[in-house]
Amino acid sequence: QVSVEAFVWRTYEETLPPDAVELDINGHRAAQYWIMKPTDWNDRWWITCGIAYKTSYGVIQQTLFYSPIYAAEDVDCLQTNLQRGRELSNYYIY
Repeated sequence: QVSVEAFVWRTYEETLPPDAVELDINGHRAAQYWIMKPTDWNDRWWITCGIAYKTSYGVIQQTLFYSPIYAAEDVDCLQTNLQRGRELSNYYIY
């Protein structure tokens, strides 16, 4: 499941956790990061990662959620979310 949200009440810089990795997605400044990192305890139920896009009004946050229990196959959260970002980012308003 992918969610896309626009935030006007916080900046791109305020959104990023310390371990975020900045990159360029289709010419747009973005950063990729874990929201719920896979660990022995929490990846039993869900794994969550995000991409934040810098915008003129704040930030667009694209988040991928999945459950290893209910997923048909193992998902690489960061890579899958990046692929979705490359597919969807041309439709976002920056």
